[in-house]
Amino acid sequence: ESVLRFQRCLITTFESILMSNHMEQRSDYAIAAVVYSDEGDAAITALWQAVRQLQQDGWRVAGLLNPIDDNGRHCNSELASVADGRRFPIFQNLGRHADGCKLDSGALATAGSVIREAIEEGVDLVVINKFGHAEINNRGLLSEYLAAVSCGIPVLTTLHSKYLPDWRSFSGGQGGELPADSDAVLAWVNQSDNRSLP
Repeated sequence: ESVLRFQRCLITTFESILMSNHMEQRSDYAIAAVVYSDEGDAAITALWQAVRQLQQDGWRVAGLLNPIDDNGRHCNSELASVADGRRFPIFQNLGRHADGCKLDSGALATAGSVIREAIEEGVDLVVINKFGHAEINNRGLLSEYLAAVSCGIPVLTTLHSKYLPDWRSFSGGQGGELPADSDAVLAWVNQSDNRSLP
């Protein structure tokens, strides 16, 4: 049943991509981004804090976030599964003098299996580390965003403020824009999912 669920979501996802590349034609989805204009450490930390609180309260939360080190800085070369701690390096080693993109699309696709598995399981909430340049150009984890939304699963992410116009286009102007504050994130989850937080 879970495999069929994911297949149905993928069909809807690819239809969405072919039709418009964004979600303005849907009205029953919940998606929001924690917006930042700095390096993004506070935004990622706010998501981690909200995820841990929700998990303690019994929510089934899954997805990928950049790990945070002891100094409160996020590691953008790696993703961690919020459900079980699995880690996925996502950058290629191109050498010190390379000018090209370091993102390893194959490694990112492997990491994306965490989100695909979560959709199959019908979790309560999916988190994805960021909506950025790759997704804007129809790459990165775009299909995972769309698949989760198509399955009716709320999605949380982070977003640099310079990509706000792209975010609003992608979400049909319905995507939430949150501060880097875990209480604000939890309030959005509560409102979006119609469940009562303790």
